[in-house]
Parts: sequence; structure tokens; C-alpha cells
Amino acid sequence: MHYTVQRPPLHKNFTLPTQQELLALEKGDLVKLIFCVEDETPERMWVIIDDTNDDIEWTGIVDNDATGRLTAEVLPAGIKISFHPLDIIAFEKN
Repeated sequence: MHYTVQRPPLHKNFTLPTQQELLALEKGDLVKLIFCVEDETPERMWVIIDDTNDDIEWTGIVDNDATGRLTAEVLPAGIKISFHPLDIIAFEKN
């Protein structure tokens, strides 16, 4: 069983981080991503940034437990994941 990270919707009612904000993120900052596992409802989960050295793929550690049964099995808190910086829907600086 696998997960996918859903790219955020691009419409006027959904505010995303700016390019400047994304470029300012660093190891230890929290970012929120949308995860999809099979046919469960997509979940927004916090991830602690672990590495931002690649323009295409960043890594991080899932920081909270999922509410969906399958999602919780695939993405438990503490698991290391990969994502693209443009997948970020929200952030909190450390």
C-alpha cells in the first residue's frame, strides 16, 4: 500500500505559500501536506522538514497521527517521507 502527496488546488479560495516563503523554509520548520491513501478521504498532515537541498524532492518526518485507518498504517507519525516544495499548503517557522 502506498501514499501519494496531492498537489494543492490552484484557485482563488485557497491561499498557498509564496515562492519567497517556500525559499525561506529550512530544516526543522513544519509544513502541511495533503496525503492520499487508496480511497480514503485525503488528509492534511504536518511534516517536519529534514532536508531542503534538492529543488525537486525534499524530505521530512510526519509529525502527527492520521485519522483514517489506512492512512495511519501507511503514514504513522515519525515516518520519513519525500515531497515537492510546491506540495506545501501551509507552514510554521521553527
